[in-house]
Amino acid sequence: MKAYQDEGEIEQELEHHQKLLAKRRNRLRERELQAAEYGIDVPPHISNEVSSLQEQVKALEEKISSLQGQIKALEEKRREKTRKSVFNKKNKSFIRDILEGKLARPIIIGLLVMLAAISTALCVLVFFVVQLLDNTTRQPIKTSDATITPSFLVSFTSEAMESNTIVPADTSGSVDITSNLSPKEFVVLYYEYINHKRYEEAWSMLTVNYRANHDQGGFAKYRDWWERQGNANPTRIDIISSDGSRGRQIIEVDINYPDQNKIAIYRFEVIYVKGDGWMLNRYCDMNYEPLCSEINM
Repeated sequence: MKAYQDEGEIEQELEHHQKLLAKRRNRLRERELQAAEYGIDVPPHISNEVSSLQEQVKALEEKISSLQGQIKALEEKRREKTRKSVFNKKNKSFIRDILEGKLARPIIIGLLVMLAAISTALCVLVFFVVQLLDNTTRQPIKTSDATITPSFLVSFTSEAMESNTIVPADTSGSVDITSNLSPKEFVVLYYEYINHKRYEEAWSMLTVNYRANHDQGGFAKYRDWWERQGNANPTRIDIISSDGSRGRQIIEVDINYPDQNKIAIYRFEVIYVKGDGWMLNRYCDMNYEPLCSEINM
């Protein structure tokens, strides 16, 4: 196959072959008419020329088809080159705009919007995780006769806690804030104070006897100990025995310490002091059973 230099040369060759094809076809038609007039007595030279012209027409048609394919391929290559050239120009223009600062402001704004969206999504995720963890650790309190949740204290303590109208305890005595509570409610309130870091109120719910036996370091040591413990959530409260005439109750309590991933079982002795209400008088850790033998009715 002849190699052509450019598309123009191919087009010239195509035009030349198209003219040759037209002439060969005209000549073929003339000879075919002459052969038809002779019928079966057609002279050999006419018959031979008809066959030769048919082969020439076929060869020219194939040549023309090949040239047209070459032109089409060159046109496609030219269009592809043009597309790449335009793309490269656009990229160069985009990069130049960035370097010259024309696109700096839109890009910065876009990045800030994206960061704001990511921050919002993270805040929402953290909120739901905190809620889930809180719901997991703040389980309802199961007792032997009922289920008590911290929400029962709403009517008694919620407004007071939020408005700070609960009487602050002085560390030498107690206040009668627990007079209207049952012993179980008293225990729940005690730990509500602990978890809200209202250690003075919790301290005021301890008898002088308790403070002397368990907190020789005074209120400061008591507060520091609870700061190290973290939250303490009662999950079971059972009255073991009761002496109504003396206002004395023995209570067992399961305490979940979520910050330490542990559960402790305590036995409390609570007593009712006239004018002061329920007070925590003694306690022991049930993990050390011998120490708890004395806290019985």
